[in-house]
Order: sequence, then C-alpha cells, then structure tokens
Amino acid sequence: MAEGGGSVWGRVVDRGGSAVPDAVVHWVDSRPGDGPVLPRLRFFPFATTDSSGSFWASDLPPGPCVLVADREGICVTPDGGRWQHGTKLTLPIPREPEVLLQFPHVPMDFSRLKGTLLLPDSRPAREFSVALFSPDRPQPVRSARTNMEGEFEMPRLKPGDYTMIINGTAEVQDCNSRITLHGGKTGTFRATLPPRPKGRSHSARAICQDENGIPLSGVLVMFSGVNLNAVPVRSGDGGVAIVEGLPVPACTAMGNLEGYFPGLGQFTQEAGEVPETLITMRRMLTIEVAVFDAATGEALPRYNVHVHTEVAMAGDECGTTPRGIRGKGVMNRGKLVAVPGPCKVMVEAPGYEGVEREVDVPAEGMHGPVRVTLESRKR
Repeated sequence: MAEGGGSVWGRVVDRGGSAVPDAVVHWVDSRPGDGPVLPRLRFFPFATTDSSGSFWASDLPPGPCVLVADREGICVTPDGGRWQHGTKLTLPIPREPEVLLQFPHVPMDFSRLKGTLLLPDSRPAREFSVALFSPDRPQPVRSARTNMEGEFEMPRLKPGDYTMIINGTAEVQDCNSRITLHGGKTGTFRATLPPRPKGRSHSARAICQDENGIPLSGVLVMFSGVNLNAVPVRSGDGGVAIVEGLPVPACTAMGNLEGYFPGLGQFTQEAGEVPETLITMRRMLTIEVAVFDAATGEALPRYNVHVHTEVAMAGDECGTTPRGIRGKGVMNRGKLVAVPGPCKVMVEAPGYEGVEREVDVPAEGMHGPVRVTLESRKR
C-alpha cells in the first residue's frame, strides 16, 4: 500500500463563522488547470461533522489535496461538485492546530418548503407531483412527489416569490398557488384539492415488451398528460395496459418492472382511435467491480465507480464511506446496473490515477467481477 497521509481533525464553519453540523468533508486531489466544477467521481467523502461542526478524517492519502465541506448536496451534487471554497493541504500534517474548513453559505441563504395535500374527501393525496417555478425561469426550480401521508418537502430553495403547480388526476383538478419563502425559515403549505368537473374522457393503450419483442405482463405503466398526474395501470396478458377516463389526452406512458430499466412510450393522437404506444424495456444486469493497488495487489478500501451505458448512468461511492453518503444511480459496494452490450466503467480512488475501462456485458450477465488496478500517484 502507498504510504498513508495520516489523519486530520478540524471544524467546518459557514460564511458567518458559525459551526456547520452534519457537513460532509470530501477529499479532492488537486490538479493544475482544474475548473470551478469537477466530476462527482473526483469527490471522496471521508468524514461528517458533529453537532459542534467538528470532524475527524483518518487514513487520508499523502500528498497535496483539497478538503471540501458540503451540506445537503448544495456544493457536491450527483453530477459534479464545486471545490474552490475548499482548503488546500499537503498531507501528512501535524495534528495541531485544527484545520478550519469554510462552507460558503449561511442559513439565511436558503429556505425550505413543507406541504400537505388532501383529496376532496380529506384523504391524503398520495403520489401527486408538485413543481415550484420562479418568475425568471421556464423550468421548475424544484419538483417533489407526495408520500403516503400526502406530504412533500423541498429543501435548499432561495428566498423569494414562487408559483407552485400541482398536477391533477381524473378526479382532481390541477391548480396553482403563490408562495413566498424567507431566508433561514421553513415555509408551510396545506391545501385540499378541488374536484374535477365532469367532462369528456379519454383512453389510451400501451404494449409492453422486452428488447427481444417478448410481451411483459405485470409492468406498472404510468400514463401522463398535460398537467395530469401519472395514472398507474398494470399490463396484463400480451403486455397490454389500458387506461380509461382520463380528463386530458395521454402524452406519455412510463413502464416500470423489477429487473428492467424503465421504458418510455409516447402517444400521437389520431381522430376516432384509441391512441397506442409501444414500451420497450431492457433487462437490468449487474456489473461487479473489484479495485486493487497495481503494485501490491491489495484491494482498495475506498473508491468511486461509475458506469455509462446507452440507457443510463449509475454510480456510487464504494468501500468505507460515511453513513448516509450516496451517489447517483443504483449500486451496492461495487455492484452497478447495466444493459447487455458495451459500456464504460470509470474508477477513481484517492491518491491513485483514475482509469476508464470498456466492458462488453453479455446477454446472460457477467460471470465474475471486473478487475481494475490503479497506479498510485506517489510512485
């Protein structure tokens, strides 16, 4: 193994000097010419602060690095991370004094919105989509879906005025409401949704199949239309799912089935016919990745790995990551999802050169882990 860089203890404070509890401390290797945003693959979580903002990060690799503090995914997202507010260090360092890391925000920079939606008969409005729009953006600032209690939450919102749009169903009208959020505070919203007036109804049909054209039964098909919450229907024999009584024409149908990637179908409206779409779903296979030191052959305890396929990207931090840290996609300690065919596997580890591997996933699945060796930057 490469020589260890030792441990670092310190505190995380915000722009006003106050302690930041529950902040995640990421290790990032410093490279000349790096821009303000780096790929998510380059950030390695090593510690989480306690209630006083203090942290202890151990087993850090030696050499120059940047320690970046983040909270609630504000600076480090599943797609990339900002690092220029971080603290540059060369490890190992003496234990004294403590390292002070800056988090470039204060509580007043953000708001949070919590809400509860009810149906006309006072039952919880479950699985309703809620979107928040600002006056200067055509796309939603944040979206959420209600839980089994009809509740939703939107974190990390900038203070200001918003319009909240709630998509309706066959029974409930879509509606919107004005919301004003204040910095450092949690806004609340509670509403009973109005019933939809009687009017013309629409039908639609989706045919579900796998990549070989074999019909799939039991697929949960979500039919959606303009300002309409998805209406769920299970496909039956022949892979056919039919929905009736929609208040607006169906635009899309999304199919979900365990062991398959979601499939999407789109409708075109033909006068006098029930619109029909085909949903093709591809099997979800597993790739297991094992990562080793190229010189010693020892397994690395901490690494990030992502897989790119033609259908989706999945990734996560692997090894001894702090509790509660997750990346983008579906993964469990080196196991990623992919479809049959070619894909790219990218691996990074702290203190090592990253690599990218081409992998051809057979139709019957992988017969063993993809073995990846990394070269230490210190050699």
